[in-house]
Amino acid sequence: MHDHDHEHNCSSHHEKGLPTPSPTLDGVSDSGSHNAAQQQRLQVLRRLQTATVLCLCFMTIEVIGGFWAGSLAVLSDAAHLLADTASFAIAIVANYLARMPSTVTHTYGLQRTESLAALFSMVSLAIVCVGLASEASRRLYHIVMQDDAAEELLNVDGRLMSGIATIGVCVNIVLALVLGEHHVHLPSYGDSHGHDHHHDHVHPATESSALLPKSTNGDVEHCVIHNDEAVPDKARNVNLHAAYLHVLGDLAQSVAVLIAGIVIWLKPSWAIVDPICTLGFCGLVFYSTLGVLRSSIAVLLEEVPPHVSWQDVYDDLSELESLTKVHDLHIWCISDGVTVVSLHASAVDGHVDQALRDVNRVCQKHKLQHITAQLQTASVEECITCTQSNLNCKS
Repeated sequence: MHDHDHEHNCSSHHEKGLPTPSPTLDGVSDSGSHNAAQQQRLQVLRRLQTATVLCLCFMTIEVIGGFWAGSLAVLSDAAHLLADTASFAIAIVANYLARMPSTVTHTYGLQRTESLAALFSMVSLAIVCVGLASEASRRLYHIVMQDDAAEELLNVDGRLMSGIATIGVCVNIVLALVLGEHHVHLPSYGDSHGHDHHHDHVHPATESSALLPKSTNGDVEHCVIHNDEAVPDKARNVNLHAAYLHVLGDLAQSVAVLIAGIVIWLKPSWAIVDPICTLGFCGLVFYSTLGVLRSSIAVLLEEVPPHVSWQDVYDDLSELESLTKVHDLHIWCISDGVTVVSLHASAVDGHVDQALRDVNRVCQKHKLQHITAQLQTASVEECITCTQSNLNCKS
């Protein structure tokens, strides 16, 4: 016989379809956290929409002015703005999809669309940079070699180029202010600005519990815990950050074009500055994409989040007096900042409730949010769900 007095925390109350929102340990629903996350995504959406309109307007001005002035630097900035506009549009769609509720086919919703959009945005920006660098190198070669094409390439209107670049600097400063990440945090991470959330959400097992092998010599507990407090201090929306990097790249390009335009205006024979500035800009922007590329790929490959040490979490769980052994532990991200943990462990007989609370406390310490804890009583000698394919099981 085994103690079943803990069933009030893990009792099944699902209906047809997805389970209804479950109460927390304190009897508080998690709808407030969900609403806060939705409001944060809506704020990001408004910023992206404003940035898209501004980009479209200024891109049109730069395309016309670039052809008129004969400046590759201005046209390259316009091409960069086109990539920005496309990435903003994709980010808007991803933001909308990420706000969609979970379904029976997408139990975590579509939150990973944000990482996919950020990856596409950075790849498109890198492709644009490679294309512009190739054209700048071609122009630089002709100018240095002083061949037949050099005279046409040296015919750049520095005055018009400077005027357009000045407008570009102003517009990109406005965009940087619009997309600034001062108060926008990643959805699902909670809000540290004056809100007091102390909810340890314990959700009941759903139909997946029925897939566990039945045993007459042990109990199995399968619970899901949400930690609204387990929030990295500097979480950010990956799409907003990608958009912000785009704008910073544009700002750097506009400043470079402005400098080149003034130089060419004063010294028309120094038109070689135009492709040189383009090459420098491309290198700077390409380098700026690496961080977002790494973080997006890390999410899609389900890497352990950078702010978490798998070994430290495992060691802390193994030291809990309410647990006798941690059989299996996985930590990954659903989207940038939404951390998920699943673990299988043996709990001291009659102390499963305490074990769940201890597990939750450890996860809060390591800023982990969504925890699925499958516990079996220590009296069961073998791992109930262990199979040959479960290579991580430490039973």
